[in-house]
Amino acid sequence: MDDTDELGGNMRDLYNRKARLEYWVQRVHHDLIGTDKSDALKFIQYMEDRERAALTIIRCITALILIRRQLGKPFKDVSQHDIRAFLKWMDLEKHYKASTNEKFRQVLKFLLHLVHLSISSYTKLHD
Repeated sequence: MDDTDELGGNMRDLYNRKARLEYWVQRVHHDLIGTDKSDALKFIQYMEDRERAALTIIRCITALILIRRQLGKPFKDVSQHDIRAFLKWMDLEKHYKASTNEKFRQVLKFLLHLVHLSISSYTKLHD
């Protein structure tokens, strides 16, 4: 059987990326609350605006949810000590591959930058 659509010539999505992405976006709505949810949704929107692949966005969503669960506090309240403890946990207890560690670091760095911008904007509006 041919993997292309007869009319449009488009490849079939064997991984059902659109449905999987929607599932993980719903998980953000379910698993995160308050500013964590809004910051995660901004992060997702940023990635979609830059036309990142659905599977890349899904990987980042799963990282965000795991990071938030492990930190045990809202992203806006995370300290440098919390970040160091999380990274140490990844290295020493979970034994993730270097590529996974790097991806988590990138996601965490961008999200905390986004959170910092949100806090700065909020305080400027309310000063």
